[in-house]
Formats: sequence, C-alpha cells, structure tokens
Amino acid sequence: MKAFWKVVLVCVLSLNGLLFLRSPSQAQAGSPEELIAAVNALRAQRGLPALTVSTALMSAAQSHAEYQASIQTITHTGAGNTRPKDRAIAAGYGGGAVVFVSENIAGGTNLSVQDAITLYWSDDVHMNTMLNPNFQHIGAGVAFSGEMVYYTLVVGSTSGTSNALNTLPALNTPTLTLTPPPVPASAQETVTPPAAAISTPDESQMYEVQPGDTLWGIAVTYQVSMDDLKRWNNLPATPNLWPGDRLIVQPSFTPAPSATETPLPTVTPTVAFTATPMPTIIVPVTAITLTPTPETAPLSSGSSPLLFIGIGLIVLSVLGMILLFVGKLQGK
Repeated sequence: MKAFWKVVLVCVLSLNGLLFLRSPSQAQAGSPEELIAAVNALRAQRGLPALTVSTALMSAAQSHAEYQASIQTITHTGAGNTRPKDRAIAAGYGGGAVVFVSENIAGGTNLSVQDAITLYWSDDVHMNTMLNPNFQHIGAGVAFSGEMVYYTLVVGSTSGTSNALNTLPALNTPTLTLTPPPVPASAQETVTPPAAAISTPDESQMYEVQPGDTLWGIAVTYQVSMDDLKRWNNLPATPNLWPGDRLIVQPSFTPAPSATETPLPTVTPTVAFTATPMPTIIVPVTAITLTPTPETAPLSSGSSPLLFIGIGLIVLSVLGMILLFVGKLQGK
C-alpha cells in the first residue's frame, strides 16, 4: 500500500515539474486561430459580419510574425522593405484583382490575445482595421523569440473579378470569451458606413470627413487608392483629416475636346508684272573732223641716183660671197 502512494506522489511531482518547465510565453500566448476568433467576436458585438479566413493572408501574416521575431523588432516593414499590401499580393491574395489591405501588429513578453487587443489595438486606427465593414477576409500569425510573443493581424478586401480569393471554410476555432474595452465614440463612428458623396456642378464627387475617418477607410469605401486621394486633394504624404473637411473622391470627367480639322484657305498665287520704262540714255556725239594725210609720192625711176648705186653694191656683195664660197669648195 505504501508503495502505491509513493508511485502516486512521484507522478504528481513529475506533472508539476513539467508544468513548471513549460515555456511561459507559449503557455499564455494565443494562436492565430484564437486571434481570428477574438476579432470576429468583437465584430459580432458591433453587429458586423465575421471575416472569412484567407490562406494567402494567413501565409502573409505568419511570415511577417516570424520575421519580426527573427529581428526582435515590432515593425510593419517586412523583409526587403515590403509593406503589408506587398506581402499579401506576393502570397497570392486577390488573384490579380485590386486589393485593399490593413495590418495590426503587437509584441510583448508573454503577451496574450486579450492583452494585444485591449492594450495595443484599442485606438481608432487599430479598431478601424478590425471593425471596418468593408473588409472581407482575415489572416493571423503568431511567432516567438524567447518570452517575446509577436502577433500579426492582416485583413483585406478585393475589387474587381478574381478567380482565386484563397478562402477557407470556417475554422473549428475554440470559443473565446473576449471582453473588449469600451470603444470611444470616434471609433464607433468609424465603422458606420460613411455619408454619401456630394455631387458638385462639375460632376465631381466630394466626401465630407466624419469624426474617426481615416484616409485609408475612405479609399476602401470609394474603391480608389490613397495616392489618388492625395493627388486629387493636394494632400501631403501623411495627411491629417479633420471633421468637416471635404475630399474629392471622384474627379470630374472633362472629355478632351476632339480635334476639328480646319481646311486651310486656298491660296492662288498672283504674279503682277509692272512695265518699268527703260531710261533714255543720251550719248553725246562729238564731231570728228577727219584730216586727210598727205600721200607719199611714189618714187620715180629717175628721181634718186643713190638708189641705183645701193642696189648695185648689194648685187656685187652677193656675187662676191658666192665666188668666195665656190673657191673654198674647189680648194678642198
């Protein structure tokens, strides 16, 4: 009998030792399924439909939770400087359709799901992620680094035709009783469908900002991008919205005037000739007086005896030269 009680005592001590050695972070931390159940329970308390689990968003959320644990930092910037939307699309969310994504993150020592929501996500911005009626899908991830617990919650919606929404049937998640913090009036107004856009004479659509509105929520509601809203309204990179502000959510459409071809006038060249009278040139004529040159009187045969003498001397000289030349030839 004593041996039996000794065995029972050893088993009890061993069980207590195992419970003591169990990781406190994982004992208190919740799972992705518990986080999803908590968010949907919070939505149900506000009369909102439950979000559908997306395999792509589950993958994106879990990968980012593990990335935060690996660098031991709570950040929305993922590996390679990616943003929540980048990670969701990379995981296949939307199947090529236009997507809208929002992300909540939290981290702390032995942090539970209840504490993540009540301590970190009770402000208007994080409540808008969980309670915005325009979202359709949800994904969650949990990772650990020692006693640190890192939560990532990703919600999204799609616009346009998509062949793959990557949704799963409802999970068999444990029932979780969540006591949410009192939601301020601004947060309650955030989840109220916004007022209809106001038409203007130029056919643009204006929206009057309500308390608790965010630029992201307005972009999701009117199916436009935040960059377009900033460009249409000349907003800075991180705008502050105030109740009563009016934002253009659909610019006016002014069709570009069609080009009308105007025929060029037909130009008929006209050449005009103007007769310019030639100037009359008057050349003065100088009278030329011709003076006759006296003619040289022909030589008469008997007018000069010297002529004959000259001719005779020339003949004699020629004959003498001939004779001299003949004599030299004979001497040879």
